[in-house]
Amino acid sequence: MSRRKLSQVQTRRIENTQASRVQNLNKNPGANLDNLDLSEFNPEQPGRVMAHYGQTLEVQNQEGLIFKCFARQNLGLLVAGDRVLFCQSDQEGVITARLPRKSFLQRPDIHKGQKGIAANIDQIFLVIAVTPPPLEHALDRALVAAYNQDIPAILILNKTDLLEPNTPSFHYFKNLTQRYISMGYEALELGKNSNPDLKNKQNILGLENLLEKIKNKTSIFVGQSGVGKSSLINQIFDLQNITDQSAKTGDISNANQKGRHTTTTARLYQAKSLSLDIETCLVDSPGIREFGLWNLSPEELIQGFIEFKPFISQCQFRNCAHQENSKGCAIQKAVQEKKISRERLSSYFRLLTEIQNTK
Repeated sequence: MSRRKLSQVQTRRIENTQASRVQNLNKNPGANLDNLDLSEFNPEQPGRVMAHYGQTLEVQNQEGLIFKCFARQNLGLLVAGDRVLFCQSDQEGVITARLPRKSFLQRPDIHKGQKGIAANIDQIFLVIAVTPPPLEHALDRALVAAYNQDIPAILILNKTDLLEPNTPSFHYFKNLTQRYISMGYEALELGKNSNPDLKNKQNILGLENLLEKIKNKTSIFVGQSGVGKSSLINQIFDLQNITDQSAKTGDISNANQKGRHTTTTARLYQAKSLSLDIETCLVDSPGIREFGLWNLSPEELIQGFIEFKPFISQCQFRNCAHQENSKGCAIQKAVQEKKISRERLSSYFRLLTEIQNTK
């Protein structure tokens, strides 16, 4: 059954009701909710959504215990990373409100129009590898989505040990990654260690840099299937001697060189150890190829192409379309002077067309 579409008035009423519940909880932590039989449940408490499976969600309370929960109607979309209020009884619970988000990542969905990925993310790691080959337009879409949500984006160049010098894939990968590095994006190189340290279990070169980046933050790993997102998370947990949380991994399909989908829903993992404190969280996402940008205006879209920003205000006309025949276009001039890559401009027009067609 499809989700009933709410009007703007209904949406505002729901948001006001949830905000009121949050205020009531702060004033009276032991208060129960009206219009809901909570006689068998404990008082409301804050929690965090760890994963969403169909109609049920896994919610972790402040003591680190996990409960299988159901959400009250009209709470809206709940995703991994959401902060919520819930009431629990034994190992089950009822989610009664969703707290305000500081960020929300979503992607297109053929049935629902949009599908949430994760919320309250501090940073996004875009994982690419030599196999499967990186999809430049998908990478640009993810970077624009991160910029729109004010989430810092860091590239992970994974499986660098598979790069074979003087091959077409080597030159493509190097040229592509260097383009983003020259724009100012940070990149971490990771590769399999041919001489692993068995004592410390470390078999990935450069992993220590990644460990330093994720400390005390909630990070999400996104990218094509097969680039090694789940393997990285497993390696991090292996190094921290955590054995009760494991992300599924898969390999590359020989038929189309695309990764097999082994992660089916975004899931939040919490790293508890001496070197990774309790607030260090990782989100492993399905192998998505698209981010939702349909809510962006053309002005918001072009701001996500960060190297365009110095030239946008220099165009002769405010409504400049930045096409080749646009008179006095500073962006076209920057392309000619090789200050902006022609590939990135083509990617911008491709995303702009998608947004306009969707709307």
